[in-house]
Formats: sequence, C-alpha cells, structure tokens
Amino acid sequence: MNIQSIQVVIFLFHTFKDTKFAKNILPPTPSKIRNNSNLTMLALTMSFGLKVIMKAYKLRKQRALSEFKNLPKDQWKNDYPIILVHGFGGWVPDESAFLFGDYFGYASYPDVQGENVIYQADVSPWASLHDRACELYQQLIGIFQTQQLANQNGLELAQQVYGQDHFDQLHHESYYKPRYLRRTQNGKILGYPNGIPGGWSKSQKIHFVGHSQGGQTVRYLQYLMKIDYFNDGTSPKGDKSDWFASINAVNPVLNGGIATYMFDFNYDQETFAGPKQSGTFRDRWFIEGCKIFTILQNLVQGSGTLNVDREQIKSVIRTSQHFDKNEVVYELGKQPYFFFDFNSETVGHNRRKGEGIIAYIMRVMKSESLYGNTDFALPEFCPHHMKDVNAKLTSAMNNKTYYFSYAASVRDKYKMKQREVMNEPKQASKMGMGFDIDVDSNLRYTEKIQKMPRRPPTSPSYFEKFMMLIKVLSNVVSINNKVFFESQLHIKCPANHLNNVLNPNMNNATAMDWANRDITGDSDMILPRWTQEFPRMATNFQSKAGKNKPWGQKSDPIYFDAKIDSRIQLEFERGIWYYTSLRMSDHHDLAGFPNRFWFIWTILGREFRPQTYLNMFNRIRSLEFEECNYVRKSSDLFE
Repeated sequence: MNIQSIQVVIFLFHTFKDTKFAKNILPPTPSKIRNNSNLTMLALTMSFGLKVIMKAYKLRKQRALSEFKNLPKDQWKNDYPIILVHGFGGWVPDESAFLFGDYFGYASYPDVQGENVIYQADVSPWASLHDRACELYQQLIGIFQTQQLANQNGLELAQQVYGQDHFDQLHHESYYKPRYLRRTQNGKILGYPNGIPGGWSKSQKIHFVGHSQGGQTVRYLQYLMKIDYFNDGTSPKGDKSDWFASINAVNPVLNGGIATYMFDFNYDQETFAGPKQSGTFRDRWFIEGCKIFTILQNLVQGSGTLNVDREQIKSVIRTSQHFDKNEVVYELGKQPYFFFDFNSETVGHNRRKGEGIIAYIMRVMKSESLYGNTDFALPEFCPHHMKDVNAKLTSAMNNKTYYFSYAASVRDKYKMKQREVMNEPKQASKMGMGFDIDVDSNLRYTEKIQKMPRRPPTSPSYFEKFMMLIKVLSNVVSINNKVFFESQLHIKCPANHLNNVLNPNMNNATAMDWANRDITGDSDMILPRWTQEFPRMATNFQSKAGKNKPWGQKSDPIYFDAKIDSRIQLEFERGIWYYTSLRMSDHHDLAGFPNRFWFIWTILGREFRPQTYLNMFNRIRSLEFEECNYVRKSSDLFE
C-alpha cells in the first residue's frame, strides 16, 4: 500500500463517521473519547506511513547498490589491503561518533566493503604533511616495533616517530600518543598495535584512499619512503616508494587553495603573524581562538589534560587468524573526549603533568609556537607552500604505483574547462576543422583499440539544484569566496613562471591559469576543482617541454569516467595520473561531515556516494601487479 492508499483510507473514515447511518448505529460518545479516537487514528496512520517510507528507502538503497555489484573474489587481480586516511580536521570511528559518525561512513557500508579488508588510519587532524605521514608510518609498522626502535636508538618515542632532527627543530613537546589502525568488523572497532597484519613491503603492497589533506599525506609518505627516511641504520638506504599499490585521492588538496586566507593568513609573510611578526588582532584571532578551544578541551577532561592515551581499550584479543600467531588486537570503546583531540602536544598547548590551571592558561596564551610556523596544515594549504611540497612529491612518483584522483564541484560539469591563453584558439581551430576536441580524453591508444562508452546525456533535476543551493548558502567558505572574491584577486601567483599570462611556456592544457574565476567559482565549496584534478604546479616545473612535471613524466593526465563500471573500463597503467570528477557534489559528500539529506536523496533515487566507493574498490581489485602473490595463486587454477 502506498501514500495515496493511506489518504483514501483516511478520507473514507471521516466520510463514514459524519453520515447519519454512522450516528444512528454508533452510541454518542463524549468529546474527550472522540478526540482520543482521532489521535489513535492519526498515530496508526503515521506509523503506517513511516513503515511505507522505510520500505521505500530500503528498496531504493538496494537498487542503488545493485548498480555496481561487488567484484567476486575469484575475479580479483590483487588482494592488497586498503587504508583510508582522513583529511584536515578528521577523526576515526571511535572518536566524536556522537557528533558526526564515521568519517568514511559511506565506505563503511557492509554492502560496499564486501570482502575487502579495509582499515582507517588515525593521524593528527591539523598537523603538517610531514607529521601526518610519520604518524601513518608508525601505525603501519605498529606501536610495539616503533617503541622498540626508540629504545634501541636511545630516543624519545616522539623523536623516533617524526625524526630526531625534525622534532628537535620544530616540535615543542616530547609526549607522543600511540596510534593504531582501526577496522570496523561486526559492529566492533578493532585496533592493531602490531601494525597492519601481514606487514608492509615490496611484495605486500597497500592501497591508500586519502580524502582532502589525506591525499597529499599519502603522497608525502611515498616521498619519505623514496628517500628511506625511516631507515634505522642497520641496512643501506634504498628506494621504497614502490611499496604503494595505488594512491586514490578524493577531493585532494594537490595544489593548495585560498581557503586559508579567510582566516586572515598573512599575505606577505605567508604565515600567521604574531607579536614578533608585528601581527595585529586581525592576524591573530584564529590562532588565539584555537588556543582557547584547546585549553577548554584539556580542562574538561577527567584527567585534566589531553596528554594521555586516548583509546579506550575494552579487551585484548590474541589471534592466530592473521599472519602472526602473536598478533594482538584491541577492541576499542568510544572515546570520552569533548569534540575531538586537536593533538596539540606537538606545539606544546596541552596541559603538562603537575601544572596548575592558572599557570597552564597563562603559558598557552603567551605561546607563539604557531606564529611564523609552517609546520602545521593551514600554512601548507597555500599554493605558495604547496608548490614547494610538490617539488618533493614529484620526484617520488613511481612507475609501479597507480594514481587516481576524484574531484568534485558544485557546477553541472564533469571536468575543468581549460582557459589558458593559447589554449582557446587551439581548441577553436580543432572545432573548425571538425575534430573532437576531447578525443585525447575519450580514446586511449594501446595495444588493443578500445572505445570509451559514452554516458547518456543527463541534466540535474530542480530538486538537485535546490539542494545544492542550500549547501552553498550554508557553507562559510563558499560564501566568503563569493562575497569577498575581489579581496582574493590581490593574492599573487605562487611564482611568475606559473602564471600563463607571464610565461608562454605554460600556455597548455595542463598548466594553471592563476587569474581565472575557477579559483572560486568552480569549486566544491572548500577547494577549487583545479587543485583536485591532478598536481599542476611545482617550484621546479618551468614548462611543459621540460622535466619535473608535477603529474609525472610518463604521460599527461588522463580523464576517466567514475560512473562507468570499473570492470569494463580501459586498462590503467602504473605511473600515470588518472583523474575524474563528480558533478554537483561538495567537499564532504564522499567523506567528512555527514550529509543530513542522505535519507531524502536515497528515497528520490539520487544517492551516488556508496556506489562511488563500491566502484572505486572494484577498480582497485581490477589492478594488475606482476609481483602479487594473489595473482599467482589464482593463475595456478587455470594451468
């Protein structure tokens, strides 16, 4: 029975109740009883309607997930584990669940994960790329092994994790909180102090999925593995960047963005300016607000400080189901902290042991550790700093790793329109001669000639446009960019050679045009599309004809369609950057703050996020690796 049937039943009930026949056969009843009768009918009707809506929701959800079915395990080409890395301000499943839920909620659906083994990493919510990459490595090898190495080298645990030179130069506190990989299984949150089961090596690779800052975090870890940053000195240094099976960047901050400037980031010094940098209150309000928030976080804790182990270990499980018979797994409970931990111990803003409340407040409010400092997330987000970061990361791209990025934009289009100075006449000439201007994106010539299936033309509904308008109007960063766009125009290009107007060598489809409106107009309300699609700029990148291309040397970036079933797409090659885009979606559609309209979207058949992850995981399982033991085991069945 549907909603129309319910309305008919209600109409017939009221019609029959008012007839003379009903009044004659039914005894007169007091008004109070009649009112109760009406309330009962209303309650029954609402209950029935709710059941109908829930039934429709389940059917719609089932239909949506059936669009891409999980790839059967006997068709996998690799079985490497998958690790999800959250972005700026992110959290893990046992943290802040009462406010936001799971950061990667859609990727955690059992119907989406299927038989995939998927973990979540716990990295600092607003630390620098270096610190986050080091924390990620600590979780991969396990806290037990990290502590053992620290004892052998005579170092503090924090010095071992971040590197002694980096720690001594930029950090302000020796306390370090142990971190564990998480995995949600059968409703339980499991932690892995031994590191990832099976270890991490050239023959046991890992697939990484990073959202926002998490995408660059994974790339930075590949750079550290390239230079063998974590070598303990017992063996010669070597290149370990081929330990990465694939890097899947979702809404990544690959080229920086201008959102940092809305926090009154100093344009000239490219840092937050404090008293020593002659900073005014306008330059300092954000950092001072973060200090106050951190103080409140510390004082409301039962222990009076955040310099304690965060995890609530409910039980210790020793299991032999994995690779090591001595494997230890923790079952974790929900963390009791207010909001979530900013991990301010690296800058010395947490309360120290035995420190009085007044002394603690005075020390933090006088602290200038964040002023003039670029060793945390916000300064690195600026294009001026990200070009320097990309110069390192470009050198670490490996021809044995697959690279994918998933961009998003509130606009109704799938990829960025190129507006470079010399690109428009070139495109117009091609169109005049009858050439398909997107032929390099639609076709790829390999040993086999294959044709990319075309998506049937679709247009967004009025409901989609209305919901996107609500999202845009409710987003502070989006409003700031739209209303105060003129104030962003005086932000200088990170380097003159990166500006198409000033350097004709950069006038090509893969260069960046710093002065076009795509910086604010074509964005996901946090990051512009051009920063998400692929790495476009680096300090050592001078022209397309030269070396040091940020997207890699093997090929120009290649667009692929994320909505096409991964099992029928063209084969992907390692060492090439592939990018795609999701139209009319924002920065937190696939991860981060949950979308409060998910129920309505599912009912109306407009939900796309679980399907996107399902297809992503299928794509990961379709990637080939000659060194993968899983492939060799599967091939034995056919010999």
